[in-house]
Formats: sequence, C-alpha cells, structure tokens
Amino acid sequence: MLRIGLTGGIGAGKSTVAREFADRGVPVIDADAVAREVVEPGRPTLARLAQRFGPEVLTADGALDRAALARLAFADDTGTRDLGAIMHPAIGARTRELMARHADAPMLVHDVPLLVENGLSADYHLCLLVDVPAPMRLERLTAQRGMDSADARARIERQAADEERYAACDALLSNTGTPAELTAAFGALWDRRLAPFAAALAAQRPASSAAANHSAPSDYGGPTGAPAESAPAAMRAHTAQRLAARLERAWAADGASAELTSASAPGGMTPGEAAPSGSAPGGGTPGDATAAPAPDAPDATVRLRVRARPEQAAAVRAGLRAAGLFPAAQRPGPAEAFAPADPGLCAAVELELSPDPRSA
Repeated sequence: MLRIGLTGGIGAGKSTVAREFADRGVPVIDADAVAREVVEPGRPTLARLAQRFGPEVLTADGALDRAALARLAFADDTGTRDLGAIMHPAIGARTRELMARHADAPMLVHDVPLLVENGLSADYHLCLLVDVPAPMRLERLTAQRGMDSADARARIERQAADEERYAACDALLSNTGTPAELTAAFGALWDRRLAPFAAALAAQRPASSAAANHSAPSDYGGPTGAPAESAPAAMRAHTAQRLAARLERAWAADGASAELTSASAPGGMTPGEAAPSGSAPGGGTPGDATAAPAPDAPDATVRLRVRARPEQAAAVRAGLRAAGLFPAAQRPGPAEAFAPADPGLCAAVELELSPDPRSA
C-alpha cells in the first residue's frame, strides 16, 4: 500500500485535495475527524478528559466543551502534556484501526494538518503539501471564513513555517490559483507520479524505466533566492534527507541496525546536509513545475550506501522494502542495488554486507 501523508497550513485547501483522492476511490483518513470521534459522548477518552480537567469541560448534554477544555488544558505546560497523554494514544489507536480496515487498498491518504509539527513525515512513502503562502492564507481565512484577523494570524503562527513544510514533504501542489487549476495540477501529479508509484509498490519493484525519472518531472523549480546552478545540489540534499529518515524509521521499527552514508554522488552531498534556506523540496520554488532541472540528469541522482552485518541482512532488506526501495539491475561488485518505486525520486541505494560495517 502506498501511504501518503497530506498536509498544509490552515486555509491551504487540504480538503479540496482530499476530495480529489476520494473521487478516485482512495481511502482518506482525516486526523481532525478522528480527534473529534474519540471524544464523542460515551467514549472513554471523554471520560478521562473530564476526570483530569473537571466536569466543566462537559456541556449540559454531556458533550465536550472545546473552549473550556482549551482554556484549562493550555493554561500551563502540565495541562498541555496531560492533554496530549490522553488524546494522542486514543487518536493513534483509532487511526490504526481505520488503516487496518483499508489494508488491501493500493493507496491510502492520511490528512494530517500537524504532520510536520508532530514529526510524522517519515511514516509515509510520500508527503504531499498543499501550498499557499501564509499572507494569502490569512487573506482567505478572514475574507472567506470570516475569521478575526488577529485570531487567524495567531493560528498561522502556531503552525510550522512554510520552509519547514517544504523540507519535510516530497511533493507539492500550489493552491494559489483557481479550483480548476488545482484540479488540473492534481490530475497531472496523479498520472505521472502517484498512480505509477502505487502500481510499482504493489508489484514490489522499482518504477519502470519508462516512468522513472523521465515521465515524472520535478514538482518544483529552482531554489528561491539561490543561483540556478545550486538546484541539483539542493535536490540531492533534500532527497537524501527524506530517504535517510524513512530508512531509519523503518529499521528502528524492526530493530535493525545499519550504517547509512553517501556514495559517489556529484557534489558529495550527504544525508544530513541541509538544502539552502528557503528552498522547497527538490530545491525549488513551490508551484513552478516547469523550471526544474531534468530529474534524469546525472547530478540530480542521490546515491546512498547501506552497510550492515550479515546477520542483519534480512531485517535491513525488509526496511528497504518498507521505505519503497526494491532490488534493481545489479552492477558489477558485491553490493546489492536497490531503486525506488517512486518514479519521481532520483535515487540509487547500494547494500554492502560486512562483519564490521565500519570497515567495509
């Protein structure tokens, strides 16, 4: 199953994109809806909230009084921690139930407004950002939703900055234009990247040579405020960071141990290097899909080397598969080659087994 994390700031238009997925038969789990569901009257989570914060968090008919809860829970750090300790396990358990219900689906979308803030981006094969600059979101919230300007600005400022979202996401849909333009952009992304990615993942194989790095141009343009020649370097840095995070999360889940380093990539980018400040994923200006460097250019490819002990081989390979990497055409030498099922990801991974990975 292709797991997609869908996110964006308040007022960005995530619900519109979620409907595009749903119209194509993709199950969508709405994190906000789950959070409301677990505190419905009669639910044990609501009872725990009332026990911790007092009966004043309940209305006369036994429903949650959200304003009262916010006033009490956010009054101090202890209350905020206790609220999270009650809510997060309940939300997580219900989310896992819903995901299990759709375990046979080829693709699933998790709509999470605070995906970046909660450090969840490595949990998904692909994180999709619905992008609208903060000033435009503020204008929409006040003009279209009738929100107070100060309240809307405060809500925006409590969320992640645009640059933080760019760094944590893999693909971007700009929603600064008309609804028709957003629908068209989604359709193009679906055809060139999302549907082929899901098909390759289901088949447990890398993206086909006809699609990989050729029919899936970057969703971003050149780096904001940076010279055009720095775009490939920023693309490599971002790709390396995203891949490293996914692999480390997958290996941690299975108790696997491996050493991850950069291989012979032009420019010597390593998984820990940061993209230039203000860059979008792939090193680009959000929403400009035409100015991007060709993803099949040699200097746009990230090459990572995984070193592991032989007894860790099975678990490490399982982690590679969980991160969407599958055996590729073998090159001469002892290393095993892996390539991504994501046709929009310019990457190659080599696995080397050694009794002492540090000396490999």
